[in-house]
Amino acid sequence: MDWKTIALKKRQEQTEALRPYLAPEDKLPSEEVRKDNEKFIKFLDQSDLLTDEEKAITNIPDVVSLLAKIKSKDLTCDQVIRAYIKRATLAHQLTNCLTEINFDHALKRAKELDQHIESGRELLPLHGLPISVKDQFDIQGLDTTMGYVAKVGEPKTHNAALVDMLEKLGAIVFVKTNLPLSIMTSESDNYLWGRTNNPYNKDLTAGGSTGGESALLASKGSILGWGTDLTGSVRIPQAMCGGYSLRPTHHRFPYRRVSVTSDGQEHIPSVIGPMSRTFSTLLFMTRTVIEENPWKYDHLCVPMEWNQSAFDIASKSKLRIGVQYFNGIVRPHPPVERLLNEAVKKLEAAGHEIIRFETGLDEKAYNLLESYYYVDGAQELRRELQRLGEPMTDQVSEMVRDAKPRSVLQYWEMNLEKRKIQQTFFDKWNATKDVTSNGEPIDVILNPALATSAVPHNQTHDITYTELYSALNYPCAVFPVGKVDKAIDVKDESYVPVNDRDERVWKKYDPELMHGLPINLQLAARSYNEEKLLGSLLNVLNSLDINPSKEFGA
Repeated sequence: MDWKTIALKKRQEQTEALRPYLAPEDKLPSEEVRKDNEKFIKFLDQSDLLTDEEKAITNIPDVVSLLAKIKSKDLTCDQVIRAYIKRATLAHQLTNCLTEINFDHALKRAKELDQHIESGRELLPLHGLPISVKDQFDIQGLDTTMGYVAKVGEPKTHNAALVDMLEKLGAIVFVKTNLPLSIMTSESDNYLWGRTNNPYNKDLTAGGSTGGESALLASKGSILGWGTDLTGSVRIPQAMCGGYSLRPTHHRFPYRRVSVTSDGQEHIPSVIGPMSRTFSTLLFMTRTVIEENPWKYDHLCVPMEWNQSAFDIASKSKLRIGVQYFNGIVRPHPPVERLLNEAVKKLEAAGHEIIRFETGLDEKAYNLLESYYYVDGAQELRRELQRLGEPMTDQVSEMVRDAKPRSVLQYWEMNLEKRKIQQTFFDKWNATKDVTSNGEPIDVILNPALATSAVPHNQTHDITYTELYSALNYPCAVFPVGKVDKAIDVKDESYVPVNDRDERVWKKYDPELMHGLPINLQLAARSYNEEKLLGSLLNVLNSLDINPSKEFGA
């Protein structure tokens, strides 16, 4: 069969798996509603497609609260998973966010977990918790296609280490979510599954590469997801959809049996990270995974236990916060600037010390980092596509247009330049001790997650605010702080962009189109300081009067 026939058959199989839960076409939102940033995101809660019970279950945004209801027997595992299966299916009809369907396994698993409760045995830490994962995570019996049609019909014989861990702890991994072809772009689009749309507006991107996961979470079709992050892939989509995510230090979480393009490269390693609707869920899941000793699941994981003391100190101290307002490459859009400035004022009012932070890096540094993406000349990508003669998507084609394989010597030279970038940033961080009140360096850095809100499809032209921390291997988290307001966030028509990239991004600002969309900021700490980062983020959220157990817009 040719690739088109295989892709069509695969999508038909997906539709059949979803069919018992699909809504009739005439019950779905109109084109007008799908383009309304305020109505589209609220559609499922305001429609009659879900029962009151299903709405009540899926509107519990916090994992701890949901697990408590299962433990108290207010809810059964079966009730919970059925509500999420239904809502995930509807979310897919609205955004095209799902890939592999694992509902049969999920229902069977929920029944077993309910029997476990009825037997009087002690509950597991994640007993009955529904979890979704990006398509890259291997699940026994399911394909891991990563958007390649050529990988259809190659079901895995094993689970990813993380999936094994989660299920051992009582979770139910019930679905996989969409991503870009090759996993290397910020548009979750491929010729196998199609393109994922933003849950606020179908004409806008949900981001990437973990865009399917973010669209599902924002639609409340999942309470917790897991994605991967090379240069921003759990952060960019959560910033575009108004959620929380953590990009950890490399080797803090188990990556074993998570499929990836360019597997084997170590220059900017891909990591896995949790994605959630609330901060409290992000914290709970990070601590749970680390306390399960991930180094027992993946030999590459660092045997580093959860440091509660570091978390507690950071969550209660007056922080020294470095703030990067503009990285000198791409100026943030007006709503991003406004919300960052408002956050800084509130943090100062709460007693935190604010230090303006400049990276000391120019556009050449970012160009070097981006030249790593296809250092093999995109040979692996092309090899997979040539198996069936699949075409590249537009974004992938543009990305690899000038890709040329580097020699070993050239690769070494690139790594030396990257090391200089890391050292420059390290020195800049240490130098902040000369300007803080107590002579100690800053604790964390606050900056935009993106220069923009969600943008129209195929128009994500900059990820410099996220990719830098990947190259540094620093843990960072993104979190929502507000929305675009067309009445306040007026475009500065007098602004003269500093370079071509800045000009492309600045031209895309459209306050009418973007009104009501979420805006996220990013907080970063130094390597292997996840506990300090999350403690600092809780501290920041409290200072900003953001409830850590509530989702954006609640």
